Amino acid sequence: MRGACFYLSRNPHQILHRNIRQAIQYQKPDCSNLDLRYFAIYSTYTGIKLPSGAIANIRDLGPIVAGLIGGPVIGLGAGLIGGVHRYFLGGLTQIPCSLATVIAGLAAGMIYKRQKGKFIGIWRATLFAILIESLHMGLILLISRPYSEALQVVKLISLPMILANAVGVAISALIVSNLIKERRAKDRQ
Repeated sequence: MRGACFYLSRNPHQILHRNIRQAIQYQKPDCSNLDLRYFAIYSTYTGIKLPSGAIANIRDLGPIVAGLIGGPVIGLGAGLIGGVHRYFLGGLTQIPCSLATVIAGLAAGMIYKRQKGKFIGIWRATLFAILIESLHMGLILLISRPYSEALQVVKLISLPMILANAVGVAISALIVSNLIKERRAKDRQ
């Protein structure tokens, strides 16, 4: 718990940048450094809680970025941490949101594996985030009951969550791409 409190007291942008730089520099994040994994929890707490118990947030951002730069184990780890945490918060969207976060990290990690560790680039990472968040909304509609409440939640949060996560992944992907270019330039010297 002390570690989580310490993490939440730090600037998440500095933490994200350091973790991405580490991933590019060493090809894999240091597994003892759980910054991206705990970003999902941080993002849940900075989200907006609705009366239904749903939380409009960017929780999937951490697992997506973790998977895209660290692979399936790192992505799944980040997704599980964020997903289990979300599950214990309860509410109408408890199960689909928990599941979506785990899927986000694992799917991103599978992309990393399919690409043999090569980063997929800004536009494909952004498109992936849009697709994952759309799946997230679909899971809410499929699993949450009563359906009428689930539909209201999706109508309210889908566009903001899809856009916010897509922009967050795009910014993270831009950072990753720039760090890759810096590394290549440094290696040529």
